[in-house]
Amino acid sequence: MKKTGIAMNSSVRAVVVMVLVCVGVAAQAGDYYVTTNGTGKGTSWNDPTNNLQGAVTACPAGYKVLVSNGVYTSASVNSSVVTINKSMELRGVSGNPADVTLDGSGTNRGVYVSLTSTGYVLIAGFTITNCSASDMMGGGIRIYHGTITAGTAEVQNCVIAGNTTRAAVVYGGGGGIHSIAAAASSVFLTSVSNCTIAGNTAFREGGGGAFFYWGRVIMQDCRILGNTANDGTRGMGGGICAYYNTTEPFAKLLNWPELRGVRG
Repeated sequence: MKKTGIAMNSSVRAVVVMVLVCVGVAAQAGDYYVTTNGTGKGTSWNDPTNNLQGAVTACPAGYKVLVSNGVYTSASVNSSVVTINKSMELRGVSGNPADVTLDGSGTNRGVYVSLTSTGYVLIAGFTITNCSASDMMGGGIRIYHGTITAGTAEVQNCVIAGNTTRAAVVYGGGGGIHSIAAAASSVFLTSVSNCTIAGNTAFREGGGGAFFYWGRVIMQDCRILGNTANDGTRGMGGGICAYYNTTEPFAKLLNWPELRGVRG
């Protein structure tokens, strides 16, 4: 029997694969592209970089850094795998957190968001693990609003697991996520949705899974499992610690599949 079909050379197959990888994430001019074996400038999938922080730094405000499958670390110690200081989106391109990992190597935070002007930051589609915060705030993700009192930081569809803060200091906490606003009257919004926050450990102020200080918070469709607030005198909220807020409504906790923690 005669077989029919379409033969593709290697260059055509490469194009097809790249198109499939990009499904679901609309790219635009100005976005940056990261792969584990990239050797280029990062301005297209045909010329990706392997320098994740370099891509984030070079990306213009308001655009995206799209990260392909693999494990990403930092060569630094007591730093962060990624630092974001502008409005932008950081996305694992497959949409499956198991495909793209930010690994702190036990000495670095995963993601540090430090905004100095009102803006919007999105972190989506990553596993953030084996991270540790030398400043004791947010082993997996730290969101610092600086002096601004408005804006939004969103964490979507992530697994934040096995992270820690390293010592006990005032305001320290948030083994998984730490978010602190500029003032009690701040309306800065931290939104966490469709995430698993598991097996993280925090000291002093607590919040093994997540710690929120001032500002507005929405957590929706999250699983908070087996986190620990590990301080003999002040460890509060094995799963979540949130306090010192005068903004109403402070927190909306919606559609929780599971919430479990140790101490509080």
